[in-house]
Amino acid sequence: MHLIEYQNSFFFVKTQNPLMKTQSKYLEEINRLLADYLLEIEKSDLKPLSAQVYQVQSKNFVRWINGEFTPGEVKKSKKQDKPGK
Repeated sequence: MHLIEYQNSFFFVKTQNPLMKTQSKYLEEINRLLADYLLEIEKSDLKPLSAQVYQVQSKNFVRWINGEFTPGEVKKSKKQDKPGK
């Protein structure tokens, strides 16, 4: 596990995942940079919705690198759950 800080909160990120797209030694630096990026977004003059999009997309990218996210997976499962689809 790796600890990152964002908005005075701490988050644990798994670093030993067989689906990871990179080595854990690189993931540590990626997570550090993500925390810096999220702080920069927070300090920017972006409108709240725009800032949220930047934050969510960057977090999802790092989750993808870590093997914890598959683009479009939620949409696929929602379509399959709907009757008649």
